[in-house]
Amino acid sequence: MKYKIAYAILITFLIIGFIWAFSALKVPPKIKDDLSTRLFLEAKNGEVELQSYVISGNYIIAMLPTEVDVDIIASKIMFSESGGVHETWGDLDYEFPAFGIGQFQERTFYWLAEKSKMVGLEWENEQDQIKLLKWAIKNGHCDLWSTCPVNYDKM
Repeated sequence: MKYKIAYAILITFLIIGFIWAFSALKVPPKIKDDLSTRLFLEAKNGEVELQSYVISGNYIIAMLPTEVDVDIIASKIMFSESGGVHETWGDLDYEFPAFGIGQFQERTFYWLAEKSKMVGLEWENEQDQIKLLKWAIKNGHCDLWSTCPVNYDKM
C-alpha cells in the first residue's frame, strides 16, 4: 500500500515535470518574410497572435473575426494606391483628382464621411483618411478602390 502511494506521487510529479518542461520549450515560429507578412505585422505593431491566425504561404487566414482583417486590406490599398505616402496626388488626368494615403477624391471622402456619421473629418488629414478607409472596408464600400481584393466580401 505504501508503495502504491509513493508510485502515484512519483508519477504525478513526473507528469507535472514533463508538462512544465514542454511548455517552457515553446519556440516562436519562423515567419516567412514577404509583403503580406510585413503588412500583417505592421498592422499588429509587430505582435503575432498565433491562436487567431494561420499564415500559409502568401496568405494570412483569420481564424477569428478581428479588426486585423480590415487593417491588412487597408494597408494593401494604401500601399497600392499611394505607396503609403500621404502627400500623394493621383488621377490627375481626371476631373476629380485623388489625394492622400487612401487616394480619396474629395467628393467621395465627404460622401463616405456623411454616410459613416463621423463628424469633423478632413480630406487632407492622413489619420482621417485611414479611419474612413477602414470604415468603408467594414461597411461594404471596398469596391470604391480598384486595388481592393477581388474576392473581398462585406465583413
